[in-house]
Amino acid sequence: MNTDDVTGVAVPNEVAVEEAADRAAAEVGLTSPVPAGSGLEFVVFRAWSRDLGEVALRVPRLHQYAYAGREPFSARRALEQEHLLCAHLHPLGLPVAEPLALVDTAAAPVLVSRFLRSDRTGARPEQVGRLLARLHQVPPPTGIVPIDHDGFPFDVAIARRVSTRWAWLGEVTPDLPPLPALPRLIELLAPLAERPRLLHLDIRACNLISTEEEVSGLFDWGCAMLGHPALELARAAENAPLPENEVDIEPLLAGYRREAPVPRVDPRVDTVLRLDGVTMLSVVFAMHAPDPQRRAVLLDRTRTLAAALC
Repeated sequence: MNTDDVTGVAVPNEVAVEEAADRAAAEVGLTSPVPAGSGLEFVVFRAWSRDLGEVALRVPRLHQYAYAGREPFSARRALEQEHLLCAHLHPLGLPVAEPLALVDTAAAPVLVSRFLRSDRTGARPEQVGRLLARLHQVPPPTGIVPIDHDGFPFDVAIARRVSTRWAWLGEVTPDLPPLPALPRLIELLAPLAERPRLLHLDIRACNLISTEEEVSGLFDWGCAMLGHPALELARAAENAPLPENEVDIEPLLAGYRREAPVPRVDPRVDTVLRLDGVTMLSVVFAMHAPDPQRRAVLLDRTRTLAAALC
């Protein structure tokens, strides 16, 4: 439940997902939508029209999202970000779904985009690395204020969420060692705030599709930031141990090197960047998708990283 800002009355936060998809399809003139995929925050439907062909409808599960270490954000803002980034990247030749419309229905906002098909061969990790290097070389869109920044510059945003997540994890895991204070984390990350590049920050199998082992679609830009590419590669490396992510980090880095030098940062800075990803995963498996075994493994990893900073 959440509270209506005008009336103060408690209203459901959950979206009537199928109703939202049906309403958006009717407004755009599509056939009845059918489920095509789902994730933690969004459900994707497939529909068709004579004018638009086959399209995807991205429907939020909630009206408002709130995570440990983050400021709450609305589903509409997340879809606006997806629309803006894909509209920027599609003409540049990157494999993203061309956005067609952001439809406000009585049930929820819905993003309508071209439907990208896959032959399910799986993208080769070298190709994923090359795509990331290409992404990091394109100019970021003007005017974007990424949700994950929480209104702060890149270095402050990363330091704040590592520190805040660590404090939250410490409440449920009392034996966690201390981290350096927030000002010290910001100081370590400050050099990374120069010349920010566009980062996807959720590279894993569920957000990629392929055709003949080439990446033909990169989805879900909700974690995107404007920052240093080293964070992207640190996040990918920390995603790699989870088998469902299908991240093979060494050939991914080899593919990256074919397009651009792999970014190098001070080892302590790299540790903070890795902590950003590991603390996020720890919170996910502690709160949003509870998994005691994975939570334990990830907390061990956080302890190892924290020890490298002390």
